Amino acid sequence: MKRRRNKSREILCLSCAHVFLSRKGTNAHVAVCPKCGRSTNLSEFDELYRDAARILRYGHSYRAIFERQIKEQGEIRSRASLADAPSWLVFATVAALSGIIGNASYDLIKHAIRRFQRSHPKRPDYGNVNLKTDQEIEFFIGRTREYVDDLVGVDDRIRALIREEERADAHGERMAEAMKQVDIADTEAVSAVVRSVARQIKSQDTPRFDRKRMQELLSEVWNELD
Repeated sequence: MKRRRNKSREILCLSCAHVFLSRKGTNAHVAVCPKCGRSTNLSEFDELYRDAARILRYGHSYRAIFERQIKEQGEIRSRASLADAPSWLVFATVAALSGIIGNASYDLIKHAIRRFQRSHPKRPDYGNVNLKTDQEIEFFIGRTREYVDDLVGVDDRIRALIREEERADAHGERMAEAMKQVDIADTEAVSAVVRSVARQIKSQDTPRFDRKRMQELLSEVWNELD
């Protein structure tokens, strides 16, 4: 998720878990918590935010979808297309992630996540993520840690599908970036992009599920030419 710099935006203090607004016109690279005085490097915070969004999407939501199917059906028969998570839930993941990698107090992490949940009590759950009780918050932190630890101990089928989802989305992002560089009216340029994707589809080392997703991308590109 891209976040504009030099604009007012919310920052989570990684020391005291206070959420504050980074004001426009202050130091463009650093935000200072008004509660505890800790300075936060905005570039590093942006990177942490992106990592948290990825962990929330793949380590929590997709995992829950796949695990439910295996539990109920004994196999995975369908895949979901998830919308972007609300920012407050990403912030909750930032709290969990920063606490894990920074050895923060467990109680501090839980306190921060509770605050985010209470600030949006009427929002629907995202991808089966629940944060209403201490047990659910502890489960959420545990799932975050498991993703950081490369999903060790997770069912091999689920781990493989999560990685496939990540690769497929990465292909889509690369395609979107490529399309930004060409005029859609320039069919020759677009054809070159499509041929590049087609070569990946034919590649023997491209997983079957990735090939399916890339074929869908091809169809979308060609439809734009009509």
